[in-house]
Parts: sequence; C-alpha cells; structure tokens
Amino acid sequence: MKRSLRALTTAAADHFSYLIVYAPDFPREDKTDVGREYGRLLEMLREIEGRAADTPKKQWLRLAIVETEQARDAHRARDATTANDLLHSAEEHFKAYLSGKRGSPGFIAGPDGTIEPA
Repeated sequence: MKRSLRALTTAAADHFSYLIVYAPDFPREDKTDVGREYGRLLEMLREIEGRAADTPKKQWLRLAIVETEQARDAHRARDATTANDLLHSAEEHFKAYLSGKRGSPGFIAGPDGTIEPA
C-alpha cells in the first residue's frame, strides 16, 4: 500500500533527524550504513517530488535532494563536517518546502553584468 504524501513527508523529516544524529556511526543494533540510510531518504524525497504539485515551492525540495546527494557523497569520502553541514542545509530546505516558503532573489544582475543586492 502506498503511503499518503503526508505520511511520506513526516517519514522523510524523521529520517533527516535520524541521519543528523547518527551518521556515519549508526547504532549497532540498527544494522545499517550510510549508503542504505541516504538511499532510503533520497527515495522518499524523490517520491515526494514525483507526487507533489509543480509549484514555486518545489524548488526547495529539489535543492534538498541535491544537498542530500552531496552530503551522502561527503560521508562516503569520510568528510563528516561537510556532510553534516550539507545535511543540515538540506533539512532546512525541506522544511522550507513543507512550509510553502517562496524563494526570493538575493541579488540582481544588470545587463552589463554588474551585480547588486536585491
């Protein structure tokens, strides 16, 4: 039976917490590893992406997926600091998706290539 979108987003939010707390040193009794747990989270995030309405807030979800992939790669490279930073960022972007927060530009580029704060 397919989980509801609400149940799936709750499970993904919980899984972010699980990874942040335990990765890469999961409790022995969980009998798991970084690859498996990131795989589970990414599978949930991609399913949410596939089922979610195509709205401006979906950009936050896409960003969360990319950062989760980068965090997984950093953990595989044994760079726990970078992985943790990326995972926290991915979780924040996932929360922004859930809240419906709309993105806003941080800068404006002019036709001559100059950049100004927005």
